[in-house]
Amino acid sequence: MPRRRLDIEPTLLSEVERIGRSEGVSVSQIVNEALAMALAERRHRLQTPLCPRLPRPIPAGSRRPNRDEILSVLDF
Repeated sequence: MPRRRLDIEPTLLSEVERIGRSEGVSVSQIVNEALAMALAERRHRLQTPLCPRLPRPIPAGSRRPNRDEILSVLDF
């Protein structure tokens, strides 16, 4: 596995080391798991549309209301 040098903020590194000691696992394992979870969340966030009400196809057999029908329900 290739090695890379990463600069990690001291506060984050201290917390990772504390977690590693309490769980009895290596710092590398904690960092790899945390990074994998963060990347999965990021992929999900980028694939999720920002607007939950995206246009949907009109079902077969239905019709669109005409202009007069729309204006009749609006208060102008």
